[in-house]
Amino acid sequence: MIEVDEKKIFSERLNIALDRAGIPKKGKGRQLQLAALFGVSQESARKWLAGKSFPDTKRIPEIAKRLNVNVQWLLAGVGNIHPATTLKDLSSEPSSFSMKVPILSWEEAGSWEKILDHRGGDENRVFAWSDIEVGANAYALVVEDDSMLSRYEPASILIIDPDYQALHKNIVIYLLENEKIATCKQLIIEGNCQYLKPHNPNSPIYKIGEKDKYCGTVRQACVVY
Repeated sequence: MIEVDEKKIFSERLNIALDRAGIPKKGKGRQLQLAALFGVSQESARKWLAGKSFPDTKRIPEIAKRLNVNVQWLLAGVGNIHPATTLKDLSSEPSSFSMKVPILSWEEAGSWEKILDHRGGDENRVFAWSDIEVGANAYALVVEDDSMLSRYEPASILIIDPDYQALHKNIVIYLLENEKIATCKQLIIEGNCQYLKPHNPNSPIYKIGEKDKYCGTVRQACVVY
């Protein structure tokens, strides 16, 4: 069984966010200010900073907002550290560096290359805008339920790049053997083996097989309010 110390990884991102916010450097001063800022005990603040415990996931958006960082970056290391912007539909004005990407269903994601080959003829296709650089085959998925909590909220839009070479701990999309609907999990690489770690910590890690299909890496995640 592979063990990933998510609490420690979270604490590293939290300390980076606190550095950017001008909170005193690591030590008791940082602990005291963090406790006061979010109304928690000094012991709770100490554990957050030391990677001994997580905040309640319901508080992550509040923490991210006050520290002016992207909530998905703070929670899962996904996307840029800068605050995420809500993706726009076609009726909205995109920024000069935005890229229009088609929104696919989770079933379509498993055969994204076939779907995108015919995208020019699909007048009913809904699109989203990515404000980060992605490949020409990028597409979007919408989180449909709470099965991805605490990493992604329902109705979040994920920008997927199938041309991106996935790295250790990236969030990826895979179509597993004998399945019809793609799944979203964290990629774990150990030696020559690759695994998929579910968002639910109580679910088992899955070893990727030869017949499992990589469908892209999550490059951006935005919550639509």
